[in-house]
Amino acid sequence: MSADPARCRTTRDTWIDTYRKATLGNFESQHTVAICLSTGCDGAITESRMFGCAWQQTIAGSRHPEYAAADKDDVAKFCGQEWIDNADRQTARDQAKVFLTLLGISK
Repeated sequence: MSADPARCRTTRDTWIDTYRKATLGNFESQHTVAICLSTGCDGAITESRMFGCAWQQTIAGSRHPEYAAADKDDVAKFCGQEWIDNADRQTARDQAKVFLTLLGISK
């Protein structure tokens, strides 16, 4: 059960558009997707720590001008040993490479 049902409902209602914008390269949407996949956004989204880490690494690799120290901290936390295991961390790195290719950032 969510501590904030209205926020949870809003997150669920906007998820498809947020994810679409993330896949188009929108920094804010990528950040939201990364956090929600990593944490479940208070029960609004099914948690997938590996995909959350992959999006964190995608953000880092995208070289967004908005990228800041807090984003580096998010990568360290949500891709760290206390959050996901080595196998998921490697899978997340591989998935981030795919995302970056799809975004046209790397080949």
